[in-house]
Amino acid sequence: MLDSPTNARRSCSLTNDSVPPKRYKTPQRRPKLVEALTAPLGSGTNLPDAALRLFEHREMLRKYKLILNALVVKHTYLRTKSADNVIALISTDLVEVERLLRKAATKLLWSDAGRLMATWTHAPLFERRDGKADGLLERNGNAERRNAEIKEAGKKVFALLENNRQLFRASADSSAWNAYVKDVDSIITSSFVETIRCSLDFLLSETNSENPDLHPLFEIQMDLTISGISFVPALEQGPNSTFFDVCNAILEDIYKQADQMTRVTLEDGEGQTYEEGIKKNIELEELRQIFIERVEAAVQGAREYNDSMERFAYLWTDNREASLKDFLNEENNNSDDLHTTPSLKKFKRKIEEYEAIYSEARY
Repeated sequence: MLDSPTNARRSCSLTNDSVPPKRYKTPQRRPKLVEALTAPLGSGTNLPDAALRLFEHREMLRKYKLILNALVVKHTYLRTKSADNVIALISTDLVEVERLLRKAATKLLWSDAGRLMATWTHAPLFERRDGKADGLLERNGNAERRNAEIKEAGKKVFALLENNRQLFRASADSSAWNAYVKDVDSIITSSFVETIRCSLDFLLSETNSENPDLHPLFEIQMDLTISGISFVPALEQGPNSTFFDVCNAILEDIYKQADQMTRVTLEDGEGQTYEEGIKKNIELEELRQIFIERVEAAVQGAREYNDSMERFAYLWTDNREASLKDFLNEENNNSDDLHTTPSLKKFKRKIEEYEAIYSEARY
């Protein structure tokens, strides 16, 4: 909070009937602050980097302090010295001034809360490996690191709230303080909405089939085994993790970001954290559904590709040595000569047959 000048008899207030705030001093910080504002750079004074950066802006801070002091003096004078008929004439202007002051005490002051979460609103939780355009989506450790950062930010938010409550000398159960906390809660909720939206937008932009320049974001590996065709991750429910499981886990991690911070105010029907409210957001749900539909389309495409390959299954399920032996002995089965070998034309015809199968399977 900002102190009023010493020559003012009564501090300006946000409302006509509010209790004048008490002056708060921080003697343990004042000597260092004065030293930072007066000591020249390079003088050898043992000051932290933050204090030196503060010194660089000393002229701007001095100007703002003079302007603010003048504003407080004038506003206090009008409130305490003006006649009632004068107050009536300028009441509209005074109300507007006090509205701006109230905004500064809530919205502007809580830009700190917005800054705490600003990084996450512009950084997807998961991105391509090494940031390369042809890299697959990478998840290793990202969610754990982000969740730890959000938990730490939550502690800072509650510390800021308690500090401001003491500075405002507000009762924790007063209506004015509850309104203030709701403003903070709204800012945090909006930040979480943008944080989740950022990650969902990334998934949608990187899985847009209408963009021919995009590389695959996910990989489903098709394995040809003696027992048949299998996929990793699996397409159907079974003992192994499916592609749906992988994508649902990604979505869960994205939404779980909002579960890492306790709500600053509890509303009826809301949970202890911000996740439950975020899941009810219609716009985010629409984005999530689009991604789910794309996952379903990809799985269906893999199933159709699997069906198209079934007729070639004998190529990898049959015993190759036995097939070669049958081919070499085919002439012997039709001849009395047990040592007859296939002709070159027959070899050529067999090779062309496999080349045709290769071309068909490839395209």
